[in-house]
Amino acid sequence: MFKDQNVRQQSQEQSKETYLTYELLPQIYIQKKMCWAIALDQYTKFLITGAESNINTMQFRSGAIKRIQTIQRHESWITTLNFFKQMPLFISGSSCIKIWSQNQQANPKFLIKLSEHSSNIQCLALRNLNSRVIISGSKDKNIKFWYQSEAQWICKQTIREHSNAVCGLSLNQEGDTLISCGEDNVINIIKCQDDHHWNVIQKLEGQGVRLSFICKDTFAFQPWQGSKLELYTYSAQTGLYYKYQELPIQGCRQFCAYLFPCFFVSSKNILLSKNGYNLNFIKFKINSSQFEGKLEQAIEFDYPNNWQGNIFGTMSEGGDFLITWDSKTKQIQIRKYKEYQLQNKKSSYKNCSMF
Repeated sequence: MFKDQNVRQQSQEQSKETYLTYELLPQIYIQKKMCWAIALDQYTKFLITGAESNINTMQFRSGAIKRIQTIQRHESWITTLNFFKQMPLFISGSSCIKIWSQNQQANPKFLIKLSEHSSNIQCLALRNLNSRVIISGSKDKNIKFWYQSEAQWICKQTIREHSNAVCGLSLNQEGDTLISCGEDNVINIIKCQDDHHWNVIQKLEGQGVRLSFICKDTFAFQPWQGSKLELYTYSAQTGLYYKYQELPIQGCRQFCAYLFPCFFVSSKNILLSKNGYNLNFIKFKINSSQFEGKLEQAIEFDYPNNWQGNIFGTMSEGGDFLITWDSKTKQIQIRKYKEYQLQNKKSSYKNCSMF
């Protein structure tokens, strides 16, 4: 009797298993100029894209986009775009950082210009807490911490721990730990000590340009042209981070352009990580107090081997939309999140080729 109940319960749980996929929507927007950065606001209503040294602003409604206008206020190509939370502001990075108001779309003017870096911005992270901070990484090897002081942003600290360009930054949700990676093959673990002072507490070896926190003390690192995604977590016993898992992914030995950062969706426990010509979607779950991940979908941009992997994009905050631009089609493509139910336990996740 108990055996039959267990079998039925397992069968019911098995029938509820789902897998995720991002499906291409028919709405397509052509952008001929190179796009290195894309951002979508937290309300999924306002989309911005880099167009070489310009910024295109667009309305975003359920996957359909409508162009508003083009902003021409940068001297060099746009490399980063980010939205603040709870404030109608967005940030663009190139050879400098500019902060813009979303409320001045008819006559866009940047509110503030931050220009202490001596070379192009490569990555940017925002701390949206009571004490707001902009954290910028640059080709000049430096990481700068900009604190809001009334209507101004002041650079209160510069970390010079990388010996080459800083390529990736990620801040945990608590806002007290930052990780960075760069062309010097070093991962820096940086702790906020008293809200205004940051210290490097650990260095790890890692050749790659993308990383992302997935919870307070666990992060993912994407090795350059690697076949596996690496997971690191914090040990309370040693006080250090260590690698505890490697996850198979797609895109090994394919050339991979910089700038498209990892994106973690906490509400769905999904990580997006670009590797070569592939966008990998890893689903996480907690097992024995540790996050374990599994590749659920890989969208392959099936281009020639000599292609440079110029794919750039982002996701909506809730993970419902994926927005990309690539240099072959020159299209802004939008894919929508879908869940499907597995038919049986032996069903396997299939890679999705969209081109």
